[in-house]
Amino acid sequence: MTEYRDTDLLDLRELTDWSLGWWMVVVLATVAGAAATFAATVVIEFMTTGVCHEPTTAEALRTARWSFAGVVAVAALPWVLAILRSPHRTRLVVLGLVPLLLPGLRLVQALQASPATWTSDWCLF
Repeated sequence: MTEYRDTDLLDLRELTDWSLGWWMVVVLATVAGAAATFAATVVIEFMTTGVCHEPTTAEALRTARWSFAGVVAVAALPWVLAILRSPHRTRLVVLGLVPLLLPGLRLVQALQASPATWTSDWCLF
């Protein structure tokens, strides 16, 4: 059985000078997170909004609110952990906010909306 020491684990606080490779990984994680949260936001909106100016139900609006809150929480968790373990907190906060912008904005809009206003103006027929 292998014993692990504290020096065997990667501690981001010890990496004061991040190489270009580390920053490329962080930017790639930002782009991937933004794409995933965009897709989740589109699916949530498609499933919960009323179409053709028809109002949605109160249950669908509640589902949208909880779904957006879940997307924001899941997308924020890895960034919070990275920020707590890194000396480059300001840069990571800025990069970590990018995937949270769209679902966070839609969460605020859903919290302010009523079932009559949580609707879409596009029609499929």
